[in-house]
Amino acid sequence: MNIDYKSIVNLSNLLTIIRLLLVIPLYVLFQSWGQSFVRESILILLIIAAVTDILDGYLARKFGHITEFGKILDPISDKILIAFLLFEVIRLNLLPYNYLIIVILRDILILIGGIYCSKKTGIILQSNFLGKITALVIGIVIFLRIFGFSFGFIAFDVIFYLSIFLIIVSFIVYLYRLIKVLRDKI
Repeated sequence: MNIDYKSIVNLSNLLTIIRLLLVIPLYVLFQSWGQSFVRESILILLIIAAVTDILDGYLARKFGHITEFGKILDPISDKILIAFLLFEVIRLNLLPYNYLIIVILRDILILIGGIYCSKKTGIILQSNFLGKITALVIGIVIFLRIFGFSFGFIAFDVIFYLSIFLIIVSFIVYLYRLIKVLRDKI
């Protein structure tokens, strides 16, 4: 994989880097958990993260800025942000730790599969729609817990178990795509 300066410096990748850097102010806010401004500030940063996630892909496609660097950085930024948020909400006892294990295990296996695929075929499997929906639903679970929705509230329970279902299905779909690319290219 060749990455040159031109492929790194574009608006799409800048938005992805901004999303990744949001972990820093989010960390500071989570350390002040319980203060009156924290949840509202977290909400603003999560909205910024969502907007940058939507815009980076849109702009990359619209202006032809789809790069190997962006294909790697975008899903890694999503995974780092979600993992960070999960660690924080679990530290605050807002979600069970086994939820973190399921999400992180899926992401680690996808990362290992992606590295293996890239080494064997030179192809980087891009995020797909199901993966984006899964990340969105996990984000909604985290968001709802941060803002006080809890187990026993039917809407939260449905979204929580939907996220687990999507985690499993999206991993199976990724595994299928990985096997298909490996069979076609090796």
